[in-house]
This record gives sequence, structure tokens and C-alpha cells, in this order.
Amino acid sequence: MTMTGKTWAYEDFVEGASFDLGAKKVSAAEIIEFASEFDAQPMHLDEEAGKASILGG
Repeated sequence: MTMTGKTWAYEDFVEGASFDLGAKKVSAAEIIEFASEFDAQPMHLDEEAGKASILGG
């Protein structure tokens, strides 16, 4: 299902539906900017803290 060219309302979305919106490259700076505003955890803001986390960076 493509979303191009259509205005969507809440009622148009069906539970379980998926949409291929393509790929987007995200830079380290964008990750840090987002994390700073919405999830300011050390592992998201500092590469070394991320490497030391349970997930290993």
C-alpha cells in the first residue's frame, strides 16, 4: 500500500497494516539531537556509554 498522493485520516488506518516508506539514513548527530530532546539516556548521547551498556553500543 502506498501513501503517496492521498490524504489519510485516522479512520483509514487498519490494525496490522504496514507501509513501505523507504529507507532513511540517520547520522550520529541526528540520533544525539533526537535523544537529547526525547530520551536523554547516557547510552544514547555518548558513544562510549553506549559501548559500555548492556547492548554494547
